[in-house]
Amino acid sequence: MARAVIVVEFYRRFHALDGLRFGAFSSDCRTCAPAGPNPGDYALWAWHTTTTNPQPLLIGGVRIGCIVDPTPLTDGSPQPIRCLRSPAIPSADCAGAHEIASPPGAPWTIVRNAGLAHAGTFQVQAILADVGAANATGFSATNAVTLRVQ
Repeated sequence: MARAVIVVEFYRRFHALDGLRFGAFSSDCRTCAPAGPNPGDYALWAWHTTTTNPQPLLIGGVRIGCIVDPTPLTDGSPQPIRCLRSPAIPSADCAGAHEIASPPGAPWTIVRNAGLAHAGTFQVQAILADVGAANATGFSATNAVTLRVQ
């Protein structure tokens, strides 16, 4: 069985990862925002889709960025199928998605020696505590990551 390692940085970069194999070893690494804090609060969503429905993401009426697909914080579809969040993030941010037990703050690494359970294309995007955010919320939206698992 081929082994693949997934390492995805958690701020302002776009990565498309192709050629991952069903059942292969994988590791997913999240880093904190360049300006901090470290560790930082976050919410991460994953969609099982190849299409996008981008829209602004607002927290308390303040725009923090653009999100690749709707989240429990926005209207529309598709909604995420999985969600991870630090304890300081309200559970409502994961409403309707299967919530995965999550590390308390970024940075973190998850290793899955058994690989991913399903082949497919997934979109992953998050919000992250960011001292350097260009808004009053102290959060930034990360760029989206596309994972293609074969």
